Amino acid sequence: MRLNSFGFSVSLNFSGDRLTSGDKSQQASSPGAPASAYQEAAKTYRGIYETEEADFSIPWNISLNYNYSLSKYNPFSLTKYSNVSGNINFNLTPTWKFILSGNYDIDNKRFAAPQVAVSKDLHCWLMNFTWNPLGTYTGYRLRSELKPRNCRI
Repeated sequence: MRLNSFGFSVSLNFSGDRLTSGDKSQQASSPGAPASAYQEAAKTYRGIYETEEADFSIPWNISLNYNYSLSKYNPFSLTKYSNVSGNINFNLTPTWKFILSGNYDIDNKRFAAPQVAVSKDLHCWLMNFTWNPLGTYTGYRLRSELKPRNCRI
């Protein structure tokens, strides 16, 4: 009997009170509502530019996370990973959201995967701009998508 792997995480999250809207059509669907096939598929895989849809009803949010893992599947080789990650997001106006995130690899003493994102709610549309300034996935992405639950045609 021997230890193969060990890991733990600690998270801290602060956020402002959820904003309420008088317009019921703009509010998100209830938690018990069935999700579309697209929403279910989106939960299974997220690429470097794929982030959760911006929630404009939360005015600000700050989160800090610490992760540690130790792996020793081969008795002669030890793999250790330790990092700190953070995320700050805030609404500049009720329709503009800014998100800053990144993490620091403690073992390699370097920053990894910083990301800056800006979202704009355009009533029936959602515009997202994401920029990754460092690392393997350096680049940017501009995306516009239709929000059918908020549009009445």
